[in-house]
Amino acid sequence: MLLILIKETHNYGSAASLGHFDFRTFVLFAQLQVAMNGCRLTLHEPFQQIMPFPEDYVGLTACIAGAASGAVGAFFASPFYLVKTRLQSKSSAGASSVGHQHNIKGTWDGLKQLARGGPFAILQGASGAVPRVAVGSAAQLGTYSKAKSMLSSWLGIADGIGLHFASSMLSGMAVVATMTPFDVASTRLYNAPAGVYKGPLDCMLQTVRAEGPLALYKGSLALWIRVGPHSVIMLVLWEKFRKIADQVRSA
Repeated sequence: MLLILIKETHNYGSAASLGHFDFRTFVLFAQLQVAMNGCRLTLHEPFQQIMPFPEDYVGLTACIAGAASGAVGAFFASPFYLVKTRLQSKSSAGASSVGHQHNIKGTWDGLKQLARGGPFAILQGASGAVPRVAVGSAAQLGTYSKAKSMLSSWLGIADGIGLHFASSMLSGMAVVATMTPFDVASTRLYNAPAGVYKGPLDCMLQTVRAEGPLALYKGSLALWIRVGPHSVIMLVLWEKFRKIADQVRSA
């Protein structure tokens, strides 16, 4: 959780106050993860099954299914991410320290404010979150499936925690390389006042014009430190739960 806070403050190029790093934000983050990764991992296999590609195209199938399931997960998790970003960007030092400030007292107050604002308020920033998670999910799940196949066939690594660990580490690197620019744009879209950016592409263009192309990779180190362990834990557990589910179905 702390690594996520550090990553997002790097996206602005500033240091945020840790005063609002509390249990309420942790619960909100948990809700976000359940909504996003719950949809993403649950839908990935069904989406793979409807892909019209031969079995040899493991990476491509997993990549497209990962993008589709990631987009669905990001859409449903977007309101939670919006409130989380605004809470974590809240600072007693004001806008000069972090960026635009939103008068949010807590998680439920933030969600209530979004509900009062209607559909457009609820979905603010979703245009940045959906491509961000779709790209990250495609890179993560596509690389993971392809790496498992290649490591197994080329190096003879048996299916097990060793193969899952190595494949998930490689997938984490792919996520950081492809998702960081979308991550920066998504965070800025969520925290900016309405109307500042027309969409994720406009946000990226404005960022490059004002700060240079390397600004799109702000927070990439913090993102890698977070995504590496996150990918390993999530994908290894995912494999375990899939095996348990298969055993239950076949019993």
